[in-house]
Amino acid sequence: MVRRSDLISINRKFLSMSESMQSHLNEVRSNSVTTLDAGVSAAQVVRQLRRSWTRRIAWRTFWFVGMPTALALAYYMLWASNQYESVSIITLQLAEQSNLPHSDSILGTASTPVNSREVLSIRDYLLSRSMFDEIEKRDHITLHYQSRNWDVFSRLSNQSTREQAYRYYLDKVGAEFDSSSGSLTVRVRAFEPKMAQRINESILVSSEALLENQTERRHTEILRNAEKLVSGAREKLLHAKRQMSQFQSQASVDDTGIANGNNRGQSASGSSDAAKASAALGHDLNESKLRAGLELEYAEKAHQASIAMVSDLQAVEIRRSHHFVVISKPSLPDYSTYPRRLTSVLTVLTFSFLLMGIGTLTWAAIREHARV
Repeated sequence: MVRRSDLISINRKFLSMSESMQSHLNEVRSNSVTTLDAGVSAAQVVRQLRRSWTRRIAWRTFWFVGMPTALALAYYMLWASNQYESVSIITLQLAEQSNLPHSDSILGTASTPVNSREVLSIRDYLLSRSMFDEIEKRDHITLHYQSRNWDVFSRLSNQSTREQAYRYYLDKVGAEFDSSSGSLTVRVRAFEPKMAQRINESILVSSEALLENQTERRHTEILRNAEKLVSGAREKLLHAKRQMSQFQSQASVDDTGIANGNNRGQSASGSSDAAKASAALGHDLNESKLRAGLELEYAEKAHQASIAMVSDLQAVEIRRSHHFVVISKPSLPDYSTYPRRLTSVLTVLTFSFLLMGIGTLTWAAIREHARV
């Protein structure tokens, strides 16, 4: 049986729990109202943060993108010096191809194509220090590129070394090889149209001189080797002829001695030993004569073959010698092709955006790590 005191205590606990639940509900309601008010203030804070962030991005864009692009635009549109490009096309043609009919050249029936190594050697010579030195002696291109008439960013520095001048030359001269046609396109840039054309012509003249020197040197080497071959065969032929003449003179003397010995042997005793000796001696003479004749014949044929081979080598070398052919003469440009102003400005704009983005991300990562 439950006591009354227990019921009273249970009732009191229930009432206390009800009061606590009511107080909790009131607290939740008050928190909801507070949260609603806080939400309104947070929206204002977010709006202010967005304005601040937009302002910072605008300033960054102005300094890191707008200013470089504006400077590039001002430089390329108002200050950058015009550069003119002269273009020429050359190739090497074999002598045997030049003798073909025009229809064969059109149909492509030339049997031997141009060796690309020869054209590539010309290209390497165009871009070498030797070519730079020759053009410098002939046309004084350094003075042209160092003139104060051109802007400071485009011209060659007056305090530049020989290596710096050569690298500047490589920036102004280019050679493109077309493997399908075997042609070489030469491009030269200068601050004046006539100067660009003159440098291009000087390059072609020096290249043609190099090819002629190489061809002459090769012909001289072939003639020297051919002369050695012919002189060796001639010496062997003369030696064989001397041996043959000596043998003939000695054979005539030996024939006379054998005849006298046979007469004396027959008149004195009629011995069979003398007959055997004369027969053996005659056999040896016949073998020596036959050997000398074969050596002489071989030497004559070898001499004739060497002469024929030398003539054939000369003919082949002449047919296979390369001729310097100018397909397109150095052009005289009538308008400037460099600098490419719009392309350069767009390049500066693109790189400025990229640098700004990379810098912003890097700075944000550094701040985030600093907070941690």
